[in-house]
Amino acid sequence: MTGRKLIRATLAGTALAASLCGGAAVGADGVRVLRAWDETVEVAGRSVRGRVELVFDYGQGLAFEQTYDEQGHLVDRRPGPRIPTPSPEEIEEAISVVSADPALAAVVETHRAYVDGGFILDEPAGKPCGPRSRCLQIFAFRVDAGAAPLFRAVVDLTREGAASIVHRDTWDQGVPR
Repeated sequence: MTGRKLIRATLAGTALAASLCGGAAVGADGVRVLRAWDETVEVAGRSVRGRVELVFDYGQGLAFEQTYDEQGHLVDRRPGPRIPTPSPEEIEEAISVVSADPALAAVVETHRAYVDGGFILDEPAGKPCGPRSRCLQIFAFRVDAGAAPLFRAVVDLTREGAASIVHRDTWDQGVPR
């Protein structure tokens, strides 16, 4: 298996494992669990076995850390990191949005390319990927032509459908145009 295929297979396996642990989908409330782990938590002055979830609220554009006691009751919710690392499910969602775009899908098909990425884009206030956005960069690469991407698409997961693609850049011989 090539390095790129191995990475994609690993991401797919991680996404499957996360979905089996209940953290893959965006809930009806617009919140997705990015990561979750069991640890000892403090409840009413005593230490108990609990669970901590790092979640992203797409409606608010903010991350939170939620703590649950041993019965699964929410006992604390506080702000999380400003820009948490994307989950495998978020990366797959962004890739799906790009793959569903007719113009971008045509480029991928024409050049027998593959898409990859998932890097966060953090822009200043007033820009499409400014505060309270959740922008992931997805690139298309030709299988037979080095590391220069064919395009970069930036998907804001706080938006719906085609409007979620907030930037589209194309390259010619590795030079943005």
